[in-house]
Amino acid sequence: MAGMVLSTGQVCGFSISVSGDAGGFSEEIGAGINDYVNGYAAVWPGCLSNYIEGSGSLRESHRTANTAGSTAAVGVEIRDADSYVYSYHLSLGPVSF
Repeated sequence: MAGMVLSTGQVCGFSISVSGDAGGFSEEIGAGINDYVNGYAAVWPGCLSNYIEGSGSLRESHRTANTAGSTAAVGVEIRDADSYVYSYHLSLGPVSF
């Protein structure tokens, strides 16, 4: 599981990309003087879950895969928003919450 919090007094950006056999994600966050970002991501075999809220700009793409070749993917692009909330759960099969 990974988490992030970004608080800034100036315009800045943050970019991360992680990939492996079971899936991956890429994320770009743009924040201004009064913007904020808070979120988490959880990864386990065949599943990927994410929650992020904030303001400013966000671009994300996420995918998960299994050894049988099945894949699932989702993405979002948000530009200069006053606020946003974005969450999802990707699974390649039945999952219990």
